[in-house]
Amino acid sequence: MLMLSIAAQAQTVRGSVGIIGKVGHWIDAATGKGIDSSYIEVPERPWQVIAKGIANQSDLHMKSTFDGSQMYQGVVGDVTVEPRIRTAISRSAGLWVGYRGWGIGYSASIGSNKGVDWDIETASASYYVKLRLHSFEGGDFETRMSGYMADPEDETATPEPFEVIQPLYLSSPVKIKTQLLEGVYIFNSSRFSYTAAYDQSVIQRRSAGSLAAGLRYFHSDYDYAHDSNADLILNMNDIGRINTWQLSIGAGYAYNWVPIKGLLVSVLAMPMVTAYNHIKTYSYDSNYRQMALDEVVHSDDELPHEAYRISLMNTDSRNSRIMLNVNSRLSVTYNWSRWFVCANGNFYHSRYHYENNSGHLNDWNAMLRLGVRL
Repeated sequence: MLMLSIAAQAQTVRGSVGIIGKVGHWIDAATGKGIDSSYIEVPERPWQVIAKGIANQSDLHMKSTFDGSQMYQGVVGDVTVEPRIRTAISRSAGLWVGYRGWGIGYSASIGSNKGVDWDIETASASYYVKLRLHSFEGGDFETRMSGYMADPEDETATPEPFEVIQPLYLSSPVKIKTQLLEGVYIFNSSRFSYTAAYDQSVIQRRSAGSLAAGLRYFHSDYDYAHDSNADLILNMNDIGRINTWQLSIGAGYAYNWVPIKGLLVSVLAMPMVTAYNHIKTYSYDSNYRQMALDEVVHSDDELPHEAYRISLMNTDSRNSRIMLNVNSRLSVTYNWSRWFVCANGNFYHSRYHYENNSGHLNDWNAMLRLGVRL
């Protein structure tokens, strides 16, 4: 029985090794299939271990318009409130491990900034697919309020415009989560390599360009629904949380420039049309809202922040209009025999619109990668 058990385990191990070997052979074949070796080199060592440092900044700009005369004394007509959350430039460090472009990476923030990044990548000569999960918190930001104010001493006077820009400090931070799944298809895959610039699974030996098609799925969750944020929620037309789902398709051009041996400069520019744009909003009532909308004039001391209480009123889901977004990238890579170093930057832009509320998120990151092929 003991011998049978050992034999069974040996067969299981050999079976597992056999499956892994077949997968490896399939990846090897997919990596080198159809490429012109005078333009693209497939390294003999298939494994890549990469240490990476990342700088990241996210900028969320929200906007709402509502009847300000109902809440603010002396205000005439509509008021526009524009909160803007711009995170400090955060720094994170992580590790990426892959086999010929198939891999997984993780990075965590360094210092007091709260944020996490996960990325999973897969690639071949003609396509590149990446999944990125990003989360961060923003607590301090500025808000802009504009509208028209009546002259309290002359009711016949024309209302005067006003604009106030001031920092806003939240007791509870705004929590932002994004999920990005994107794919790029390269038409000139025999001479141009997208992966040479972004995961270094192959090496671009000569300059080449290619038309490229892209597909992108983007999901975002902006959540500031906390009791202490009742005043912000009121100024955002009672909305305390916004979810968006976007599916975009686009086409652009990418170029790999090899000025000297080992050095690669890669640029991608791709306008994208958001064909599917779905939004879900969460509206909240609060004791602050009830007090602000009654006909009695109140002082700020009557209801301190710690006494704010919110409650969910309703949710609403609908499709938004088609929009135009942009996907752009820049990468600089230098290869030695086994080692390589790469600096690249990405910029993402997404927008949402819901009745009298709208907004956009700009997210950029710059990455420095030092890797070795094994």
